[in-house]
Amino acid sequence: MDSSNSSYCRVNLPYPSVKICKKDKHDAALLLDDYASCCTSEYTTISQYIYAHELAGSKYVADVFLCIAMVEMSHLSMLANVICQLGVKPKFRSGSCEIWCSDCVPYGHCTKDRIKLAIKGECKAIEQYRMHIEKLHNRCIKDLLARIILDEQLHIKIFKSLLCK
Repeated sequence: MDSSNSSYCRVNLPYPSVKICKKDKHDAALLLDDYASCCTSEYTTISQYIYAHELAGSKYVADVFLCIAMVEMSHLSMLANVICQLGVKPKFRSGSCEIWCSDCVPYGHCTKDRIKLAIKGECKAIEQYRMHIEKLHNRCIKDLLARIILDEQLHIKIFKSLLCK
């Protein structure tokens, strides 16, 4: 696997463009949770996967973690863009202003444990995205989150395949 080619770790479908016509702090608060809340967020996931990449026992597993981290970085960037359009600065905090902290990162004890934690985290992210889709006002943002979910589902498949090796 070539970790510089993140297409392996993302679904081959375009991300919908999001055009915001009016500011919406409610929607921004939900997206801030997806962006950088402590428990389940793209920022936490990126930190988790970079850590796992550094400590992976094999180059292949390290490359998988890095590849998926790069896709999560693109999700983080898309969320930041939408949050800005909604009239809020995308700081590293939740929608309820809880500051992000590295204590939230599930580090794990070994590579197998880190892969299992990654699967659990991807499942939680999907659950949170689905919950937010129900609460969001803007259809375009809902479509973006639904597309991000497809990547998260792919990540689960990739991580599960690593466990089988």
